[in-house]
Amino acid sequence: MHIGLDVTPLAVPLTGIGNVVQRFAAAIADDPGFSLAPFALTGKNADRVRQNLPPGSSLPRSLPAALVHPLWRRLNLPTAHQLAGQPVDLVHGTNFYGVPGGGVPELITIHDTGPWVRPDAVSSTVRAFPRLVDRALQRGAHVHTLSFAAGEEIASLLDLPADRVHPIQIGFDHPTETPVAPSNVPVETGHRFVLTVGSIEPRKRLPQLVQTIAPLLRQERDLHLVVAGGGPDSELLDRAIARQTDVAPRIHRLGYVSEHEKSWLLRQAELVVSNSSSEGFGMVPLEAMSVQTPTVATDGAVQREVCGDAALLVPVEDPDAMASALETCLTDSAVRTRLIQAGTLQATRFSWSTTTNQLLDLYRSLAAKD
Repeated sequence: MHIGLDVTPLAVPLTGIGNVVQRFAAAIADDPGFSLAPFALTGKNADRVRQNLPPGSSLPRSLPAALVHPLWRRLNLPTAHQLAGQPVDLVHGTNFYGVPGGGVPELITIHDTGPWVRPDAVSSTVRAFPRLVDRALQRGAHVHTLSFAAGEEIASLLDLPADRVHPIQIGFDHPTETPVAPSNVPVETGHRFVLTVGSIEPRKRLPQLVQTIAPLLRQERDLHLVVAGGGPDSELLDRAIARQTDVAPRIHRLGYVSEHEKSWLLRQAELVVSNSSSEGFGMVPLEAMSVQTPTVATDGAVQREVCGDAALLVPVEDPDAMASALETCLTDSAVRTRLIQAGTLQATRFSWSTTTNQLLDLYRSLAAKD
């Protein structure tokens, strides 16, 4: 079975979505019953996509998203087989928008509800995704989500029957056993740090986290905040850090880090914090749990599904609750012990092999219905 897979997320430094797509591509390429037909909507970053594809995979010349998305808002062209340069039996749009299948089954991965419920907090490109999804749903596309909670949210939001929404929990990569300290970590030996990892975008609410944690940094003189990742809100985050003039020297922006560097950060951190307004899944808490680092996160149906009782969950947009949870996690040894024990168990419940096996089964099922 030839699977047309949109691998556009491989065009940028790999974070959550990119890691997911890379895993999907590898699973398709490794299964003898499937053939990977990748395509990407990028121009200047096509070489980076090729580097992130499974060995032996080829990528045809790609068209930029800025050209293709406006066409898809009016037409069902170009189709997946035109983009992939070969016929396909099913097309999987991996990053919110649907890809015209030209008559073959279509699947869309919708990561979260942000483009619908918080359009003011996403880029203009992302704000256009709901219209592309609507067109795909009119063509009969099915939807894949990364968690059961996200599946329920998307089904309700888009008024879809249950048989067109397919939740498959994703796995996560255990932090490498060969950690390397980032060269630009200015945290001195013996100083503690709180870590947050991920894309710097509105839903991650990092400027708000800086404001919330600043009083704790003033109270704990050896404590630092380390932010790993990059994204469109970087300048806004820098301004938020600069406003905390007295503790700004202890708030460190590292940019994107390698897997070896991320492993070091996750292992050395006193705790990992996620201040996101919403998640479609959330790998970083599980990565932290797997190396016995406690986690504090904002509450929500998805976070409860992923973290279980292995994290301190606080209401979104409640900075006092977040500050209290951070302090408790730093100072209460009984709470830390409980979170570490529960987190070690919680992390074992998610694996990439389970994820990819279920995804390939879904491909077979959708193709059989066609």
